[in-house]
Amino acid sequence: MSNPYFDFGAFLEAFPKLLSLLPYTLFTVCIILALSLVFAILLVWLRLRKNRVVSGVVRFYIMVIRGIPLMLLLFVVYYGLPILLQLFGIDTTNIQPLPFVIVAFTLSTSAFEAEVIRAAYESIDRGQMEAAQSLSLPSPAFFFHILVPQTFVLALPNLGNLIITAIKQSSIMYTIGVMDIYQKARTLSADHFGVWQLEIFLALMFIYWGVALLIDFAIAKLYKRMLIYIP
Repeated sequence: MSNPYFDFGAFLEAFPKLLSLLPYTLFTVCIILALSLVFAILLVWLRLRKNRVVSGVVRFYIMVIRGIPLMLLLFVVYYGLPILLQLFGIDTTNIQPLPFVIVAFTLSTSAFEAEVIRAAYESIDRGQMEAAQSLSLPSPAFFFHILVPQTFVLALPNLGNLIITAIKQSSIMYTIGVMDIYQKARTLSADHFGVWQLEIFLALMFIYWGVALLIDFAIAKLYKRMLIYIP
C-alpha cells in the first residue's frame, strides 16, 4: 500500500519522533569514537616501532580490517564473538546487542583512524626534532607539546570525515536489533503500513544531513583555531 502524494504534515510529524532517538544514537557513536581513538593511537605506536615483526603484524591487521565491509564485520562479531567467549566459559546469552555494535565499530573505525594519525605524524618536519635536541628540550616535552598538537591538527580534517562517516554508518545497527534513529524510522513506517515511507525517510535524511553539517562546521572552526600549532 503506498500513497502517491507527499503528505507534508506527516513529514513534519516524523521529526520529533525520530529526534527522540538521536541522543541515543549520538551517545553510542561518541563511545565508539572515544574507544576507537585510543585503540588507533595504540596501533600507530606499535606500527611505528622499530620491531619489524610487531610493525608488520599491525600493518597487516589494519589492511585486513579496512578491507572488510562494516556490516559484514558486525555480523562476524555478533555471531562469532559469543562462540569465542564460550571457549573461555563466558556466557553471552543475556548480553544485549549494543556491546557487539561497539566492538565491531571500534575495530573498523580505529583502523581508518590509525592510518590518518600515522600519515599526519609522518608529515611533520623531522627538522623540529633536531632543533629540540639543540635546545636540550626533554623528549617528553617535545613529544607532548610539539609533536602531539601538530599531529592532531594535521589529522583533524580527516578525523572529522571519519566522525561523519561513523554517524552515517550507525544506521546499520538495526540489523542486529539495536533501536537507533534509523530503526525508529523503520518502525514508524511499519506502524503506518508503509503509507508515509517517503515522508519519514526524507525527514531522517534531513536529520543525518543536519548533524553532518554541524560537525563539519565545528571541525572547520576548530581546525582554524588550532593552526597556530603548525609552524
